[in-house]
Amino acid sequence: INAEYMGRTRQVSKLIDGAGCPSTVETQECNTEICNIDCVLSDWSQWTTCSQNCGGTQSRTRTIQTPQNGNGKPCDSLQQTRFCSTKDCTCLNEIEFLIDGSCSITSADFQKVLGFVSGFSDSVLPALGAIGYHRDTYTISEITSDLGSFSSSVKGATKCSQGTCCQTRTYLGLDLVESKLSTRPEGNGKTIVVLTDGKTTGNGGPEATINSAKRISSSHPNWAVVAIGVGKDVNLEEIRSIASAPSNVYLLNSFDDLDSLTKLAHTCPGSNCRVSEWSTWSSCSVSCGGGSKTRTRSVTSLTTDISLCPSSVETQACNTDECVLPCDSDVVLAIDASCSINSGEWQTIQWWVNKISATVKGDLSSVIYDKNVKVVKGKFETVQALTNHVKCYPKEGQTVVPKPQNDKCLPEPLNSCCGTSAHTALESAASILSASTKTSKTLVWISDGSSSYPDLTARAANLIKTQNPGWNIRAINIGDGSRYELETLVDASFITEATGNPSVSVLKLSPVCKPITGPKGCDEAATACECLGLKSQGCGWSSDKGVCELGGVTDCFECSSTGCSCGAVQTACSCASFADSGCGWDRGVCRTGGKPVSCLECPSQKGCNACDCDVVVVLNNGCSLSSKWNDISLTVGSVINSANGKVGLVTYDSETVSSTTLGSKSSATAALVPNTKCNYVTGSSVTHLALAKGAEILKTSTSACQTLILVSDGKSSLPSKTVLASSAIKRQNPKWNIWSVNAGDAVDSKGFSSLVRSSKQIALLGASDVVYKCSQETDNECAASTPCDCLKLKSKGCGWSHTGVCKKGSVTECFECSNDGCACGNEQNKIDCATQSGCKWDKYIGVCRIG
Repeated sequence: INAEYMGRTRQVSKLIDGAGCPSTVETQECNTEICNIDCVLSDWSQWTTCSQNCGGTQSRTRTIQTPQNGNGKPCDSLQQTRFCSTKDCTCLNEIEFLIDGSCSITSADFQKVLGFVSGFSDSVLPALGAIGYHRDTYTISEITSDLGSFSSSVKGATKCSQGTCCQTRTYLGLDLVESKLSTRPEGNGKTIVVLTDGKTTGNGGPEATINSAKRISSSHPNWAVVAIGVGKDVNLEEIRSIASAPSNVYLLNSFDDLDSLTKLAHTCPGSNCRVSEWSTWSSCSVSCGGGSKTRTRSVTSLTTDISLCPSSVETQACNTDECVLPCDSDVVLAIDASCSINSGEWQTIQWWVNKISATVKGDLSSVIYDKNVKVVKGKFETVQALTNHVKCYPKEGQTVVPKPQNDKCLPEPLNSCCGTSAHTALESAASILSASTKTSKTLVWISDGSSSYPDLTARAANLIKTQNPGWNIRAINIGDGSRYELETLVDASFITEATGNPSVSVLKLSPVCKPITGPKGCDEAATACECLGLKSQGCGWSSDKGVCELGGVTDCFECSSTGCSCGAVQTACSCASFADSGCGWDRGVCRTGGKPVSCLECPSQKGCNACDCDVVVVLNNGCSLSSKWNDISLTVGSVINSANGKVGLVTYDSETVSSTTLGSKSSATAALVPNTKCNYVTGSSVTHLALAKGAEILKTSTSACQTLILVSDGKSSLPSKTVLASSAIKRQNPKWNIWSVNAGDAVDSKGFSSLVRSSKQIALLGASDVVYKCSQETDNECAASTPCDCLKLKSKGCGWSHTGVCKKGSVTECFECSNDGCACGNEQNKIDCATQSGCKWDKYIGVCRIG
């Protein structure tokens, strides 16, 4: 209490003899409340001298000038510490070079490599060594601290020119390097620098090299491995697996570019980072069915960027035995048997179905589909049907376009079975499960996520998910397919990967259904609110993984039980109504900060008015986007199939432009095939020609609405011509609805700016929504989510479109709203609709209607 005082005085006005005067001053306390004073700190002192040349620390301090009092702001930290190194920091790593000396490297290029490596002898390094390899390995220079001797040995090295040595066995070189470095003293760090122009050949192939690299990384986590790949024939997966960290990968166009890495000769290549021993393993996350446990370590010394340090967390599988408790649920499997599933993946599917059928206590049915759909009821019958099923494959002699570890049919010519009717299969599976009387109902979709009609699949999946929130819905991703389509039915955390050899796959029972007896484990809670009920067992919801686990914390926004507005919402569509409150849909939970609900997930939400536009898509089908083909083809396919008007497709690479006329969706879909003759050229030289062709096609449209969509990474080797073409299109067609879709890992957004403003540049996975974003519909007069609400806006010219949205120019028909005197329109779901005479459920627009 910082008390103050106030006083008052008086004067003697008359003095009477013999009488003493009373006090002329009186004082009392005042302002006795606690004073709220913020803490005031001095400026930071200068940093102290670095404690050592390499991997040292330095600190700085500050003092309290005014102490905090009452409810004032408390004092912050008085000391800071950071890692440091002096300018003349010496690299403490011994470096062993592994040099590709195979036939594919010319003598001239080999000399450039030797010049680059010998340049390291000018640096201050403890020791250097070099090994060459082709079919065999050979020592160029033993590890030595005599850097002059090292330089001479390197300059005199030779390579394989022809004959039996013309192979590239990188794994043999890695094995020899490991054996040599393992015998070196522990005092210095260890770095391996690998230089190659291609991929491993000979026995074992790239897989052998990847296995050797993984062994070195596991056995020697403090070692740094730098991988330098030169030229277009480098196997990226192999190079990246060799390097101990992503920042240790260098990809060069030619050996002349080695000059750009001379900086490595004056620094410490890789990571010179010391870490502590591993901690003990944590407890397993589950008691059975396949869980994980972790251990950690910390940085003890550092002479480089901390991001280059080895991983501080290691995860290992545990309790992989199958859960013995049966699944007391009726289960329906939707099984993809289409042309895109190869023979090895078909065996994987059969293995999974056998495992699932053995653990299901309730009834099990299956829907096996390719272009056609076959329903099978019963466990034994399902297993037998898969065994006897005549699998659909491409025609003999038919051209096959490969996708990573898989086969995909060309649209024409096809076997009669060579299609993927996933939407029909999912609807059939849901129909079977709806008839079940079991309390627990489980739907499992087993697929590679490559359907023929992704828009119809998305609509069917969203309808199932929104109408059956109590179902246990899971997916098993086969092969190297796209998870994007599977995520239209299930949240990402409920998709199980099933790649690899079935004999070593681990069946996790929890993705299929929950045990029916025994105490609940964290992994049995499917939602954040269920997880909150297991708080007493130490369970919490991991917002990063979207699962309930030991040690997690269920935040307020994740469950309405703690008083938040988002958590009580159970579907994506209902979550969309809370968008103004900052809510979004994230891994099966409506939460603050979640991603906005897309129009494909919920077409009836505000702002999702499908355009009756003619659409032309201009697609960069060049080499720079070939790795993204699966995602690009799914997205562009959805755009094509979701369009209400005519569609045209223009594809281009570095040299050619191909196109279809403005016409049917099937013609555009048939032209949507990957580029199999990919000659690597940085950027595209014909972007301007492709845009001009797209505009030429769209100008033939007689519709009242036109949409032009460019799908590209924004890169062009002739940017000035691209700018001129884009500007002309925009100037000459001011009413066109123009969008750009950013595809690829390294998008140049400036390349789009001449065609569209930044607000109309969208990400690849959100591109399916562009057909719902009509630039000409600028008002919101027809904002209604149901036919009956739309009918109330009839005076404004609004009506219910056949695409399931309220928009101007459409008419709300009788069967779409009971207010107009019809019996069907009032029924809000498929089950209630079936009870009404003459009514049927229109699955595409979610309306109960006559006929």
